[in-house]
Amino acid sequence: MRRPTNLLIVMPVYEDWASAIEVCRRIDAVMPQMSARAGIMLIDDGSPSTHPPALDVLELARIQDVHILALNRNLGHQRAIAVALAYAAANLAADAVVIMDADGEDPPEQIPQLLLEAESRDFSAVVFAERGRRVEGPLFRFLYFFYRALHYALTGRKIRVGNFSVLPWPLLNALIRYPELWNHYAAAVLQSRLPRAMIRLDRGRRIQGKSKMSFVDLVMHGLSALFAYHDLVATRLLIGNFVVVLASVCLVAALFLTGSAAPFEHWLRTTLAIAIVTMVGLFSTTSVLAIFLVVMNRSSYQFLPARDYVHFVRQLIQVARR
Repeated sequence: MRRPTNLLIVMPVYEDWASAIEVCRRIDAVMPQMSARAGIMLIDDGSPSTHPPALDVLELARIQDVHILALNRNLGHQRAIAVALAYAAANLAADAVVIMDADGEDPPEQIPQLLLEAESRDFSAVVFAERGRRVEGPLFRFLYFFYRALHYALTGRKIRVGNFSVLPWPLLNALIRYPELWNHYAAAVLQSRLPRAMIRLDRGRRIQGKSKMSFVDLVMHGLSALFAYHDLVATRLLIGNFVVVLASVCLVAALFLTGSAAPFEHWLRTTLAIAIVTMVGLFSTTSVLAIFLVVMNRSSYQFLPARDYVHFVRQLIQVARR
């Protein structure tokens, strides 16, 4: 008889402890659907207030234990995940890690499906929830569509996943040695070329309140995903810069080699040529600067989660145990 799978469920939390408590209860309720034992580690991402008393008396029938990994400062949920994964690899043991959000948008009821897919692959691949139907408003969907188009143009890869995934323990030990993990978990997995798989699952609704992420935070989150592909983005910018310069030269030449010699048309062609040269110059300068920063970054000190996570961990607090 196959032994139950040992799971560690990791969730970043910033202030929204009420939602985290409800997610813990929903995970506990769904455990009978899995041949697994599970513990939960909530990452306190530098919340100004301490965890609520309700968490201390959280009664769970099936979850083995609940811990809070308290960080020294707020890092943002992606870097909090990186620190937690490195801490887990160094101090804990399990068969796999489930990474998910604590606000309800990653429904606990979908964990059995992710786990079943991981087990069918003998825990040899990272299994992501490929997002189907989303529940955000039209403005968010429009901006997200624009971001996905930009991401595809700069990387050649489509955005289909978030944090919600099952990460096998042997792959965890490899992943925490990629600097890209410090910026974006899912992008780091893709960039690392670790084996991966996806199953299509709809995104859930927030349990309560609104996201603590500001517009600036969302923009930085998107840029962090792009930064994980810095080599690829720099190469595409270089190629794009060459194509734009070549097309601009051809266009400027066409402006002066065609048409009449009338003063107005000559002025219009000259104005268009100056505008084209100016825009190409700005694009080229930006591209070269981006490429220079990428090359400089390759020779500079980089945060390595497996080595540097200790600078951000304050303590591990046990708040519930069965």
